[in-house]
Amino acid sequence: MIQFLTAAAATDRGLVRKKNEDSFLCLPSHGVFVVADGIGGASGGDIASRAVCQHIQDAFETPVSAALVLADKVKLIRDAVNTASAWLRITAKRIGVRAMGSTISALVFDPTPDAPHVIVLHAGDSRVYRLRGETLTRMTEDHSAARESGFSEDQTAPAYLQGVITRAVGIHDAVDLERTEVEVREDDLFVVCSDGLYNMIKPFEMRALLLKHRKDIEQLPAHLIEAANAAGGFDNITVAVIAVEAGG
Repeated sequence: MIQFLTAAAATDRGLVRKKNEDSFLCLPSHGVFVVADGIGGASGGDIASRAVCQHIQDAFETPVSAALVLADKVKLIRDAVNTASAWLRITAKRIGVRAMGSTISALVFDPTPDAPHVIVLHAGDSRVYRLRGETLTRMTEDHSAARESGFSEDQTAPAYLQGVITRAVGIHDAVDLERTEVEVREDDLFVVCSDGLYNMIKPFEMRALLLKHRKDIEQLPAHLIEAANAAGGFDNITVAVIAVEAGG
């Protein structure tokens, strides 16, 4: 059976930050879902994350995009992200700020009946998770100084490494998006989120919430955001959830 997708997304400022520097984009007709998080400490993080999503949206609003195959969609996103990155570097110079940057995690679904899969494209520390059955699996590895220095998720890195992103939109004109191909099955549930979610709730807590509310996709992002805020809400929180279902 051909797969089809049910999706919902939400974003929240959290309880501490003065503004929301996260953005998201859902294009279900194209099978494209994006979360972008303005880099903490960099000027114009909100501008950067919005620019990432807007450039991708603009790319898919062209008439030809309706007939694109998976490889074309992946290229369209890569090109749009590179354009956004170059624009951010020019804009930063124009307005006199040191840097404007954003993470990105994007899903591009391929509904091919015989081998459905999804391409994950990401740079930075926004993440993608997959819930299959009762097993929650992280699909991305953070591009961060802490991870590249050998610290695991369960270890506390030194303060000078915390929050340092090593790959992002806006650092260079061309962005090295890491690509991961993931098999898709009926009833899989994907989560794309900013660090404001997973830094506040543990994987077992996320798993429990996904299992409890997976039949209510529309409200699932709100439940996750509520849990992150209940744990302190120290950062902006953005969540997109995508359920894979059987279709005709």
